[in-house]
Amino acid sequence: MKLTKFDHSCIVVEKDGLKIVCDPVEFTHHLPELDNVVAIIITHRHGDHLQPEKISAILDRNPEAQILTVADAVEEFNQATAVQAGDSLVLGGFQLEFFSKDHEAIVPGKTPCDNIGVVIDGMIVNPGDSFDLPEDITRPEVVLVSSAAPWCKMSESMAYIERAQAKIVLPVHNAVLSEFGNGVYNNWLRQACEPVGSEFAPLASGESLDL
Repeated sequence: MKLTKFDHSCIVVEKDGLKIVCDPVEFTHHLPELDNVVAIIITHRHGDHLQPEKISAILDRNPEAQILTVADAVEEFNQATAVQAGDSLVLGGFQLEFFSKDHEAIVPGKTPCDNIGVVIDGMIVNPGDSFDLPEDITRPEVVLVSSAAPWCKMSESMAYIERAQAKIVLPVHNAVLSEFGNGVYNNWLRQACEPVGSEFAPLASGESLDL
């Protein structure tokens, strides 16, 4: 299995020639043409995760791909399937387990929108814009951790790494940072990895991990 990171929180997971795409977006780098996509997972409706033109481009090449997203984002698409915490399905040989419910608060006490997290093949934990973790997985192979956002502090991201106890930590949600800022934030996240024995893997757009 191969995991490739692209801009911001976009990842592509490939196994046996088939692909799952999460939150496909473009900001500073071009998202390549993707074939053999069985599912597009949109964690929530915010524009830094949901760009209709990028989703349309993937569907043009993969008309059978399923869009899986939260209930309050379904209306953004001609056809999509709403998923919620506790849902489980198999697509193209990928086992998908969904968790989480709410996007982390930006203004205290107010939930911005729905949010869905996904576990791919029991190995990759993508919480979307939340600090939630699936209840039934301990020490996952990979966990995605937000670097910077209006809704998170560095101390919260570091605490999430400590809770997750993942073998590999992949920083995401970092398109809002300058090159210098990204280096500063990565240094703090790396420090949180060391005490729990997690490998820190700050991938640039287009770089991959073999799992």
